[in-house]
Amino acid sequence: MTAEGSEPISAGDSRAQDDQAVDLDEPAGEREFFNYPGPLFSALISPSSVVMKVNAERGFRCVLRDKSRRTIEQGAEIRWTTREGLGRLSAQSGEIVRFTAPQEPGLCILEAVASQGNTVIRAEATITVSESLMERETGPGDKVGKGLEENLR
Repeated sequence: MTAEGSEPISAGDSRAQDDQAVDLDEPAGEREFFNYPGPLFSALISPSSVVMKVNAERGFRCVLRDKSRRTIEQGAEIRWTTREGLGRLSAQSGEIVRFTAPQEPGLCILEAVASQGNTVIRAEATITVSESLMERETGPGDKVGKGLEENLR
C-alpha cells in the first residue's frame, strides 16, 4: 500500500525489507507460546480396530490431543483396561502398552482413560481375535495388483 503522494514500494526495495523485518521482530515468547499444546481435548487409540490371531501380541498407543489437534506429550496420565473379553496388558499405565490376545477367539475391547486435572477422556479399540487369519490367495487368472487399463483388456 502507498500513502497519498508517495511512490509504491517494490519487493526489492530496502524499505520493503525493513517492513518485513518489523513483522518478524515479534517477541520470541509469543511465537513459542503457540508451540505448546493446550488442555486435553481428545484421545485416540492406534490402531483403533485390529484382527489378531489367538495368543498373538501387539502394541497399542494412546494419542492425546488438544483442541487444535496438537499432540500432548506431558502433563496427562493414561490408564489402560480390557473392558470386554479376555487378554492381557503389559502395563496398566503409560502411552504405549502391549496386548496379548486370549487363547480363545472372540471380541475384546481395550480402553484407555486419559486424565489431565479434572478432565477425563475415554478412548477404545476393538480387537477381533481369530483362530486363523485368512490369507489372500491369487492364481494365474486373478487381476490383483493390475491397473485399470490392464483389467479392461
